[in-house]
Amino acid sequence: MAWLSDERRRWYLLAVGWVVLIVLGFTGFLAQSTGPGVERTLLDNLYLTLQLAVLSYGGSDGDLNWRLEVARFAAPLMAMGTLFQAASVVFREQFERYRLSGFRGHTVVCGLGAAGTRLALSLAQAGRPVVGVDQDVVKADAIAIAVCHLARRAVRLVAAQGAPAAALARLRPARRDHRGCP
Repeated sequence: MAWLSDERRRWYLLAVGWVVLIVLGFTGFLAQSTGPGVERTLLDNLYLTLQLAVLSYGGSDGDLNWRLEVARFAAPLMAMGTLFQAASVVFREQFERYRLSGFRGHTVVCGLGAAGTRLALSLAQAGRPVVGVDQDVVKADAIAIAVCHLARRAVRLVAAQGAPAAALARLRPARRDHRGCP
């Protein structure tokens, strides 16, 4: 599931899932409203569909068709997936800090320019745990994608964001084995 590692793709997948869920719910309610004894307007069907999305669906006037059954059970899963995705974005730094807290015996590479990237890659390919630190967040993200893809995520990346001393302190320098500053 390497295609799920990209944050943007996960958002696209969630958006497509929500569109499918809303289409299934709306068409399911439309089909149900054509049944005998059920009188609903188009806006009523739209409102019931939105109730599915906010998990407050309280029942229906008739038999549930397969589209409504699927939408009814998919809505909580979609809501949970959206919540987890949002949490991963909001708490990214805390998650990364937690992951880095367990690193021991790692090599810290300061500066991920051309030389730093080559050093981090060669260390990672040699089987050493590597943490890369760079001040330029945009450059660090672009390099992280390349390095992590090539080294199968053996390189962790930390963006210093103008405070390299604070970033290095988060890396627990007492637990590292080596430091590389190209």
